[in-house]
Amino acid sequence: MSAILKPVVIGAILAYILNPLVGLTERLITRNVKSLSQNPVQKKRRHSLAVILTLLIIVAIVLASLTAIIYAVTKQVQTINADSINALVNSIVDQAKSFEHSFKQWLSKYNFSKNYDLNFEKNLISWVSSKLNSASGLPTLFSNITAGVSTLLFSAMFAVYFLFDAENLRKYWGRMLRTIWSQNANDHLTYVYNDVNKVFSGYFRGAAMDGFTVALLISIGLTVAGMPYGVMIGVMAGIANLIPYMGPIVGYGLTIVSGVISGEIKTMIISIVIISVVQVLDGAVINPKLLSQSIEIHPMLVLVAIIAGER
Repeated sequence: MSAILKPVVIGAILAYILNPLVGLTERLITRNVKSLSQNPVQKKRRHSLAVILTLLIIVAIVLASLTAIIYAVTKQVQTINADSINALVNSIVDQAKSFEHSFKQWLSKYNFSKNYDLNFEKNLISWVSSKLNSASGLPTLFSNITAGVSTLLFSAMFAVYFLFDAENLRKYWGRMLRTIWSQNANDHLTYVYNDVNKVFSGYFRGAAMDGFTVALLISIGLTVAGMPYGVMIGVMAGIANLIPYMGPIVGYGLTIVSGVISGEIKTMIISIVIISVVQVLDGAVINPKLLSQSIEIHPMLVLVAIIAGER
């Protein structure tokens, strides 16, 4: 049952998030038209055209982002040669040996058994091997990836269906609710739904603008600093910023990985400082301002809510 409900629910959420964009596209289509036919067929055609244009724009943005990422990775890979690979491998091995030496010194300092570190290494290797060779290892991993891709595809299909047939779905469920509840209860439910819909749609708009702003600022900052994959890191950090606490984690993580691989340690440190500054500005100024405009509350209340959520 969950295999059926999951893509339906995810598709409904995606359609809910994209519906304001469809409405904006539909208004832009009809803005310069003085007289519009109120014929239901014509209205449905305009709505379908708005859905198609919105989906094409989203697909174009995704393809452009993927193209930029692939181009950046390909360009960086072309600069890699056997010497740089050997240097990277040797650096990783040296750091691992240094860590192992420090760890053994720490064990001997507290009078641990001399064989403890050797047993630990054997146990770790044995555990990793058992996970990879067992039924819960790689086969399960590939199965989960396949299931995730399948869920994503079906969710996208349901989202497209919901977007195209949104008006009919609203009418259908409206009739269903009127047959179940009284008119008074239905009026209260409609009022609550409109209020919640206004807040949630405003939140999604504000979060999307916040993610775009963070992505733009980080991309510009890392590009100026000369950080490899700067634009890609900025885009990924902006997307991850839609999820609480994930933006800084993704930004710092990708920056560290890129800095270690390329050997640009100084540039990596500067980039980390830039991301920190952007995150501070986002939490103190950008995010409260955008959300306050979207859901029509004072920026100070948004800032207080952010601080309370971190406690």
